[in-house]
Amino acid sequence: MVGFEHKPDIRQPAKQRPKENEHISIEEAFELFCQGRSVFGPAWDHILVIGKLVKNDRKR
Repeated sequence: MVGFEHKPDIRQPAKQRPKENEHISIEEAFELFCQGRSVFGPAWDHILVIGKLVKNDRKR
């Protein structure tokens, strides 16, 4: 979750997003993160990709 608190969720409607240079609170960022929402897409998708890469690397 570190690093996500200062980024708006790009999938939120524009009127609900913070302005470009406006930071969101850590509480709001935590809620978005727990909902699986972030600038980079669902956090668990990234974790699964990394897990698959590690698993495939171990097979070599």
